[in-house]
Amino acid sequence: MLNRLGYWLRETFASLRRNLTLTMAAVLTAAVSLLLLGVALLARQGVGNQLVQWKGGVQFIVLLFTAVVLIWNTIRTAMFARRREIEVMKLVGATNWFIRIPFMFEGLLHGLAGGLLAVAGLYGVNYLWKDRVIPKIPDLAALQVSSSQFNLVVILVLVVGMLVGAIGSAVAASRFLDV
Repeated sequence: MLNRLGYWLRETFASLRRNLTLTMAAVLTAAVSLLLLGVALLARQGVGNQLVQWKGGVQFIVLLFTAVVLIWNTIRTAMFARRREIEVMKLVGATNWFIRIPFMFEGLLHGLAGGLLAVAGLYGVNYLWKDRVIPKIPDLAALQVSSSQFNLVVILVLVVGMLVGAIGSAVAASRFLDV
């Protein structure tokens, strides 16, 4: 009996540590990807204020695609680590959506947490730009973004993070639903 309890405790803590590591990896990957996307959007807005003719659509699409692929790949890795859990749920009779919804919610929360970290980074970048760089180099003042443009970028980063997290989790979970 004591052997079983020791085994259970050891496996529980190993699983918790593994899932915690994967969760932190997913959140940090989402945060870095979304921060890069947000900085690119801010740069596009700033340059757009200076040069109305600049078209940054291609760069935005490339960065958005890169952020989506990075976040989705991290979610797939986390799902792969939990494939046995999905198999057990499927074998006891759970429907596909009953299995998929908790993973989608978890992905949404990962995307939201990553988005919030990215927003904190964007606030830091915006602060440094407005209060540290522009006073020293006044010629760059035209590259500032307004607060409404900044708020739009913040909302876009949060929404993209949550959508990519939820949809990526649904797609990744679907891969393991065939038992």
